[in-house]
Formats: sequence, C-alpha cells, structure tokens
Amino acid sequence: MIPFNDFTAAILNGGDARRIGGVNKAMIEIDGETIVSRTLKVLTPLFKTIILAGNRVAEAQMKNLEPVTDRFPGAGPLSGIDAALTRTSTRYLFVFAGDMPWLSAELISEQIDFMRRNPCDIVIPRVKNEIEPLHSIIDRRVIPDLEKYLETNNNSSVRAFFQSTDVRYFDVSHKNFHKKSFGNINTNEDLCF
Repeated sequence: MIPFNDFTAAILNGGDARRIGGVNKAMIEIDGETIVSRTLKVLTPLFKTIILAGNRVAEAQMKNLEPVTDRFPGAGPLSGIDAALTRTSTRYLFVFAGDMPWLSAELISEQIDFMRRNPCDIVIPRVKNEIEPLHSIIDRRVIPDLEKYLETNNNSSVRAFFQSTDVRYFDVSHKNFHKKSFGNINTNEDLCF
C-alpha cells in the first residue's frame, strides 16, 4: 500500500548543469548507482505517481516515470514545477531537485504530515534560517497564479514566486535531519559530500 496516494512526486531534471560539464545530473553515479535510481528507491514506496519534469526526460521511459516538458522554456525550475502541477491529478505535488541523491523517506513523511496538519499553498523545509525550496509541497490551487507569474514576470526565481503565496515553513529539527538530506550536486566537488 502506497502511503501518500493524495500526493504526486515530481523530480525536476531540466537544468543545463554548466558547472559540472553539462552532464545530465540524474545519470551521475554515486556509489555505483545513478542519482535518479537512488531517488526512485526513496520515492517509489511513498508515491503512486512520480513525474520527471524538464528538458532531460528521455530516461523516463526506462524508469516508468511520467515525463513532462516545460510549457515555459527558459524559466528554470518554476517551469518544471508548472508542467508537473498541470499534469498531476492529486491535490498536492511534492517537488524534488533532480540532483539530490540523499533524500530521506522519514523527512519526506514528516513534511507531508506537516502539510496535512497545516494546509496552505506551499510548505518549504527550513533548517535554522536556511530553506530548501526544491524539496517543497505545493497545492494545485496555485496553478493559475503560477501561470500568470510565468507569463508576466521576468523573474523566474522559485523563491520569489513562493513568497507571493500562502507559504509555511516546516522547521526541521536536528534529531530527524541529516545534513546530506538536502545536499545536491552542482560541481564535481559536491560528489565528495
């Protein structure tokens, strides 16, 4: 039984990865396993549907993912979030950066529980004063506002759009947080995390 049937997961995999030589970061191997495989090991037991959003979705067919492409090319992760939101039929979408190889099922479950207890537009995890917007839960009701934002705003910052919504912060305590949980791969040095 999948515990979070009312949530869809989305892996954002659309960046150019210029700082790491332009490779598809989802296909980088860590300890002999690709990042997308590591991600799916965590997400598959939790979510019935997993979307792969972005301009690098060829791997979706071999991983049984639902591929979606950006409707607003050049708008960065916000465009991938928009594409995934418009594809999902569940009320909530849990978005993950495609370069986060150390996701925590426990942390994901606690964040979902927080959203259920504190309904809002978006839930962002926060550790002390640092937030991780690409590990967020988004209510589909933001779709019209996000479309308008992408059509009329030159600022494609995820943080800027999120701040225009009813956002709440899921404060992550030290007891349930491992520093790698939000770690992502942007440079070759990050592979030594």
